Amino acid sequence: MSIALITRHLNEPFLDEFVEYYLREGIDRIFILQDKDGSYNLPFHEKVSVMVSNQFSSGQMKDVNALYQQIRFSFKWFLFLDCDEFMSTVNEKKNKTLKEIIQGDYDSVDCIAVPWVMMSCNGREDTPPSLLQYNVHRWNHDLKHPHPTNWHKGRCRYDKIEIKCIFKGSSFGKITIHYPGSFIGNCTAVNSVNNKGFAINPFFEGLHEKEIEEARILCFHYRIMSKEACETKYKSSKLDGYKKSNVDDLWATDYPEIQEEFMKNKSIQYFGVKMDV
Repeated sequence: MSIALITRHLNEPFLDEFVEYYLREGIDRIFILQDKDGSYNLPFHEKVSVMVSNQFSSGQMKDVNALYQQIRFSFKWFLFLDCDEFMSTVNEKKNKTLKEIIQGDYDSVDCIAVPWVMMSCNGREDTPPSLLQYNVHRWNHDLKHPHPTNWHKGRCRYDKIEIKCIFKGSSFGKITIHYPGSFIGNCTAVNSVNNKGFAINPFFEGLHEKEIEEARILCFHYRIMSKEACETKYKSSKLDGYKKSNVDDLWATDYPEIQEEFMKNKSIQYFGVKMDV
């Protein structure tokens, strides 16, 4: 099989939408590491494997890499994404699925570095029925966004922004949060904006509106889904860096500066309209 996706699920809503979306994008198998205290019941699907994790409170990548070692040579390509990260082909490549562009345009490389685009919920209080169809604003990446309290997770992304990677299992011995590690041989990496060579690290430098308009693949990051979701995540999260006191810090990064309906329209095309009730 050609492409696998690994994700970790603690208490984020929209896991079903996440899974449905990536199956439509051609992912061959999705592996979900779910917290042992999680209560989210995902409908059975033959292409989805759900495993219980006991390591959410410490060493959060241990279980990911243990799983990766088991399946590393069963798939050609891997994605490691959080449940609020939605990769998509865009602009001139928008009519291709992720599988089509990976197999058709990037088969000769080992790693594709895909930058985030920061999405916004525009002050929404309640969690909507669809993340993609109702959160239709994002940051203006031509602007600087200094955080009012200098909270590190809410830092300005004007100079550099995080990436997520699509990579070959045969070329990398482990996974870190934003990129693969333990290179095997001479690995070739490119970024998904202009296909230039990329020295593998957690950041893409200088993602602004011009680069967004030129990109082949982007990773839309829905960090703020709603005020309700923010409070749930930060009051019950077991991960390092997530504290109850950070809810207001997270909420301060809700910058609805540009209306962005690309993913909304793609979701409607895939699933039809999901009505608010």
